[in-house]
Amino acid sequence: MASLTRTQVFIMAATAGIAVANVYYSQPILHAIAMQFHISTEKAGSISVLSQIGYGIGLFFLTPVGDMIERKKLILYLQVGLIVSLLLVAFSPNLITLYAGSLLIGIFSVVAQVILPMAASLVKENRGKIVGQIFTGILVGILVARVFSGFITGWLGWQYVYLISAAMVLGTAILMQADFPSMPERFTGTYAGLLKSTLAQLGRFPLLRRTALTGMLAFGTLSAFWVTLTFYPQRRALSLSSFGHRYVRFACRGGRTYGATIWQTGR
Repeated sequence: MASLTRTQVFIMAATAGIAVANVYYSQPILHAIAMQFHISTEKAGSISVLSQIGYGIGLFFLTPVGDMIERKKLILYLQVGLIVSLLLVAFSPNLITLYAGSLLIGIFSVVAQVILPMAASLVKENRGKIVGQIFTGILVGILVARVFSGFITGWLGWQYVYLISAAMVLGTAILMQADFPSMPERFTGTYAGLLKSTLAQLGRFPLLRRTALTGMLAFGTLSAFWVTLTFYPQRRALSLSSFGHRYVRFACRGGRTYGATIWQTGR
């Protein structure tokens, strides 16, 4: 294929953004999850940590497989795994299941990193422009994820964040399989050899090592900031919900305590 249509580029960008957003959905709703499972903030924070760890595992162990098998097929497998993981989290009966589902969400969310090289291999002209557009979709997914999960949690409950996301992943999976051609794999080596060649690149390129280290530190700092910040607005002093409501407690006659949810305005 010499080029991709605008619709195809949009589908790839949307698929990548929807996939990577799953890693960040949990961050603004950790307090709601902690309240339901009656766990501490430290245990709730592990949910986001496990998603990040899973994403790193998927990047190293799954994205290189795109050089061994047809990328369209690999994307389908990852999306099916992601849908199952999202449903596992949404219907988690206990904390262990929730932890396992969060880890798997991170692992299978690397769909985005398989789509990027797929797009590059499908075009001959304007390759940088098209890859940039798809990467923009990834960034939009990361930025919108927190707003989306907070909004849905405020209106429906945190489980619906993952149920709606599973439906969106299913929709993009159908579009990807229906609208894109299959391309034969070109790598003829073994999986172990593929992983070894990936590690070898770190030894070959000093710039790659510095960039990877800088990215790791920046990414870790950003994640630590957002996960910690999640619990601060929902402390008793502020009483803000995931959606930005203020929950006000007040006492009435008889010693009973009541509450009301009001909109947070400007403070």
